[in-house]
Amino acid sequence: MPGMNLGTFGGVATRPQKTTAPQPATSVTSAAFGPGYTVASPSTASALVPNDAFGIGFWLGLAAIAALVYLRHTLPR
Repeated sequence: MPGMNLGTFGGVATRPQKTTAPQPATSVTSAAFGPGYTVASPSTASALVPNDAFGIGFWLGLAAIAALVYLRHTLPR
């Protein structure tokens, strides 16, 4: 991928998606909850790993609060 091609609406297109399901879904319920269509949900601990925007923002926010607390304690009274 030699660059970003956003195009119209961020490059969203209506094309069939690959599935790992053993057979095509026959109903909405089987498409949503059937074997091969669902994926494991991430754990709470994985949400705090700084590999995405939320994790980075969370840890930078904590670091900023710690820096402000340190600055407050070092100021003369």
